[in-house]
Amino acid sequence: MGHHIIDMLGLTDSTIAKHGEPPIKGMLSTWKESKHNSTYILESEPDYIMFSTGVKPSAPAEKALMLYPRFLQSYRQLGWYVQPDYAQSGSVQMVFKKKEHISGEIKPSYPLAFVDNYKLGMEAYSSGNQKQAISYFNKAISVSPKPVYNYLLYQKGFSHRLINDHETAMKILDYILEKDSTIFMAHRDMFLYEVLLQNQKKAAIHKRWLQEIVPWYYPRIDSSMQKTVRASQNQSR
Repeated sequence: MGHHIIDMLGLTDSTIAKHGEPPIKGMLSTWKESKHNSTYILESEPDYIMFSTGVKPSAPAEKALMLYPRFLQSYRQLGWYVQPDYAQSGSVQMVFKKKEHISGEIKPSYPLAFVDNYKLGMEAYSSGNQKQAISYFNKAISVSPKPVYNYLLYQKGFSHRLINDHETAMKILDYILEKDSTIFMAHRDMFLYEVLLQNQKKAAIHKRWLQEIVPWYYPRIDSSMQKTVRASQNQSR
């Protein structure tokens, strides 16, 4: 109540429904909801943007938005842990939160192949095929303007972690955090790595960042980390 909500797909927003931007050439989608107006959304500067599947671009409106550097630069992913009363476990719900004022020209400059391969990589990751996911992420990186979108790099690094290529994963995480220290998922993963490596000083740095960025989520991260450490200790015995 009392919040201005923009429906990105134009189902309830008259501006997008009646004044949508032209279809993007080459964009394929199974969605019936094809309306989009990224310029209108970015000029409105909403505090939060949520995609239909969290942060994966799926609908034409979501894919179109990710072609705009103003969106990629001004919004950061934020997550919080949600566990319904009826469920034994919960999940992290992700949204985009505005980090900074949107300034400069609002114009798409990223190629469609960037967002298409990013989406395919996230789908391959979700299905458990990490090598295919890395292949798609590499394709997205190859066509991306510089600097490469940090969350694309993060997804690639996470897939490397899942196939136990920890050296590559840590290099990517370090690189990401050197560029942007507000990406909580990178701090979460490095916190775990440094704890397992018994680098207490470095682990403490990532812990402080997590407590600052996602204080409501940190207890869940800490609990998960302790379970991982105990499992690692049991395996080494």
